Parts: sequence; C-alpha cells; structure tokens
Amino acid sequence: MVEMNQKIYDYLKKHDLEFIDYWVNEYYIYSNEHTLRASEKDYLIEYRKECLFLFHANLDTQMQKTDLSGICQGIGEDRAAMSTPFKEVYFNFFDYSKAMLEFLIQHKKEEKIAVSYEELLEYMLLVRKHETENSYAIYSGYMDYTFKAVL
Repeated sequence: MVEMNQKIYDYLKKHDLEFIDYWVNEYYIYSNEHTLRASEKDYLIEYRKECLFLFHANLDTQMQKTDLSGICQGIGEDRAAMSTPFKEVYFNFFDYSKAMLEFLIQHKKEEKIAVSYEELLEYMLLVRKHETENSYAIYSGYMDYTFKAVL
C-alpha cells in the first residue's frame, strides 16, 4: 500500500500558496470554466480560496487516509449548478493533479525539495489512487444535480 510521504506532505503544506498560484496561472486561467466566470466580480479571488481549502483537504486525506468523496461530490454539484460543461470539470480535475506533480518535479529538479525520484514516483501512485476514488464522486455530484434540475 502506498502511503503519503511526510516530507512531500510538509513541503506541499509549506508551499501551498505557491502551488495554488502555479495551478491558477499555468492552467486554470486558460480553461473554459474560467472564461465562463471571468466577468463575475471577485470570482478568481473566491476560486483561489476554494482551491486552497481543497488543496489542504486533499493533502490531509492522503496523509490520514480519510475520505474526500463528500467534498468531491459537492464540487460536482457546484460545477453543474454553475453550468460548467462536465468535460471541463473532468479535465480540470485531472489537470489539477498533473499540475501538482509538475510542481513537485520542478522543485525536485531545482533541489528545493529533498526527496528521491523514487519517493516522487510513490507519491504519483498515491495521487492516481485518489484521482480514481474522487473522480467518480465528482461525476456523481454533477449527475445528481443535473438529474434533480431536470425533474
């Protein structure tokens, strides 16, 4: 069983805002979801707050082996309520994980984080495990909201 590496956990916790900036600036602002919301007052500020909360919840879930499915279901419902196309929700979910791994790999290359590549690979397996578990919860929340909206 793959477990969360304490060094990676501590590093990500310490560099949370730096990662959120990376995610938003390198990925999110180029998404259709952002384009749909860009004109809404304070949307990006609120989105960053949501990202920070979810970032910490995700890390804590990985470290403590708790369940994040309720939060992910809520994300699915929220995005359906905002009329974000499911394809966009789906790609953003996986791009977020990709961004986190890129962030860690870049920091490893720059020798900012003292972990081995083996430890990074083990963490990637953990991320994939959580992606599998949580992507269905996002889908369920999105479809539940959509189904209720039709009725």
